Amino acid sequence: MMKKIILMAIASLMTFGAIDANAQKNHKDKFGSELGLTEAQKTQIEKINLQEQKDLMPINNQIREKKAHLNSLRTAEKPNLNEINATVEEIGKLRIERDKIEESNYQEIRKLLTEEQRLKLDSKSGNNGEFGEKIGHFGGHYGREGGHGIGPNAEGHSGKHGNGHHGSNDKCNKCDTKK
Repeated sequence: MMKKIILMAIASLMTFGAIDANAQKNHKDKFGSELGLTEAQKTQIEKINLQEQKDLMPINNQIREKKAHLNSLRTAEKPNLNEINATVEEIGKLRIERDKIEESNYQEIRKLLTEEQRLKLDSKSGNNGEFGEKIGHFGGHYGREGGHGIGPNAEGHSGKHGNGHHGSNDKCNKCDTKK
C-alpha cells in the first residue's frame, strides 16, 4: 500500500513537472517574440537566468526555512513576539538580497537589448513591472520562495500554483491570470 502511494506521488510530480516545463517554454516564446529577440539574445538571457537561479537557490532555501520557523513560532503555545519579529526581519533581509540580485540581472539583460527592444520593455514595464519581470525571468519563474509550483509552500494561485503571490489577491505578475 505504501509503495503504491509513493509511486502515485512520483507520477504526479512528474506530470506537474512536464506541465510546468511546457508553461516555461510558452512564456519564453511569448516574451521573446514580443520583443523580437534574436537567437543570440535568447541564449545570452538564458545564461543570465541560469546563473540567477544558481545564485538565488541558497537564498530562497533560507527564506523557506525561515518561513517554516516563523510558522512554528506563530503557532507555539505561547508565541514570543520578539522571536517572531526577529525572524520576520531576517526574512526581509534575505528578500532584499534576492531582489538586488534579480535587479542586477534584469539590468544585465536590458543591456543586451536594442534601443527599440528596451523601449518596448520599458513601456510594458510601467504596468506593475509585469512585462519586465517576465523578461527578467525569461528562462522560467523559479527561485522565488518556491516559485510557481505545487503545494502549500509554493507561491502562486490556489490550486494551479500554490497559495498566492506575496499575500496579494490581485493579478499574478508571473502568468497574467487572476488569483
